[in-house]
Amino acid sequence: MPTSLIPVEMHCHTVFSPDAWRTPEELVEIAAQRGVHTLSITDHNHLGAQQRAAARAAQLGLRYVPGIEIDAVTPNGQNCHFVCFNCDMEDTTFQAVANHRSAQYPLQFEEIQPHLKAHGCDLDMDEMTERLSERYPTNPEATVNIWFARELLIEKRQIPDNAAYAQITRAIHQELRASGAAKTWPPTSFETMRDAVHDAGGKVLLAHVARYHRGDMDAQLSLIRELLANGMDGFELYHPDNVGEADFDRLKGLARNTDCLLSCGSDCHDVQDENRNRHFANMKVEDWFLERMV
Repeated sequence: MPTSLIPVEMHCHTVFSPDAWRTPEELVEIAAQRGVHTLSITDHNHLGAQQRAAARAAQLGLRYVPGIEIDAVTPNGQNCHFVCFNCDMEDTTFQAVANHRSAQYPLQFEEIQPHLKAHGCDLDMDEMTERLSERYPTNPEATVNIWFARELLIEKRQIPDNAAYAQITRAIHQELRASGAAKTWPPTSFETMRDAVHDAGGKVLLAHVARYHRGDMDAQLSLIRELLANGMDGFELYHPDNVGEADFDRLKGLARNTDCLLSCGSDCHDVQDENRNRHFANMKVEDWFLERMV
């Protein structure tokens, strides 16, 4: 098989992400079946899948790179996602950074939950808690969160779709801000995240570049350059959002002409759902990319 057709999957999620499905083992097995060259699971601010994924990948002879996706605020105040690879998962400082954001998931839901009923949404908290093990099988640390709430409200036909839920949560947040009751949680700065990842032996790459400035390649390239100058190690070149940009060739040109690390991934959140996994293992790389890959 020519190297230009080799699929690389370094951005995907399991039940250790609050908005994703399927176990680490299921994801690894499907990646192996599809001939993935290199796999990394990058759950949102959570390391729970890593040991299990690495063990199953070793059994199947699949190259596995430890990974995680961490939210952090850049020096210019922009909230971005970073895929981080090859960190020492036992490093306590790195663990603390990873846990800081995930600990906020249940708090975010607890803030809006008392106000949902006024907007026609009535959730049974006992039912939510009881169904956590069903929704997030094999994740012993699963907690209630805004994504699970949305799924249950749609299931119970209290709202028609994701857009309706987004409209309701926006209205609740506006009400909380107007009354002065809105809560804030301290963000993780890029510098804190970068230093923790580097001290743990890992690398930091900006995820889904196009998502921050859709349709504005000048802004995308500027963001990458600013973060590289501030100690970032590289960026995710091949991602469905990036490839869909009209000026993707300019992003690719920056990758080829800048000495930094690169990654490639689908951002798949449900490897067994045809609608959610259509890009999984379909992001393929050229010869030169393999030499620059994390």
